[in-house]
Amino acid sequence: MKKYALVALFAVVSLGMVFAAEAVPPTQGNISITGEVKEAFSLLVPPDYKGTIENGNVAETWQIGNVAVTSNVNNWTIKLTSKTGGVLLHSSEKDKIAYTVTLKGLVENQSLKKEWESKPQGRTSKGGNSYPFSITFGPSTNYYEAGFYNDVITVTISHS
Repeated sequence: MKKYALVALFAVVSLGMVFAAEAVPPTQGNISITGEVKEAFSLLVPPDYKGTIENGNVAETWQIGNVAVTSNVNNWTIKLTSKTGGVLLHSSEKDKIAYTVTLKGLVENQSLKKEWESKPQGRTSKGGNSYPFSITFGPSTNYYEAGFYNDVITVTISHS
């Protein structure tokens, strides 16, 4: 019995020493810092344009205005789509004038028979990127039919 009492006493003393040991303060720690930048992604297109179509012997170019993009995201693209397949369509829908578009710095003299999309672009400055937009048509060997011609070009920006 003495033997068991001695073992029990030894166990109590050993455990007491373990629990009585002083805790060692840590010497290293981590702090996680997280912040979020909100997306800035916007498009500004010129107002509707009205011009006079000459029946000239040289090509005509209409300077429509600037298309501006502001983006703090990478891999954005700009897409141009024509409602009438890249032609100015007469109000009678019987005559049309083919044209090409230029978005200076991205594409020049591009037909819009099919939609056009840019290569992926990088972030812009805070002031954004400005792309002069124009259309070119003619020259005409015959007279265009008198009246009004129209198309709607849709400009879309997107990113993945």
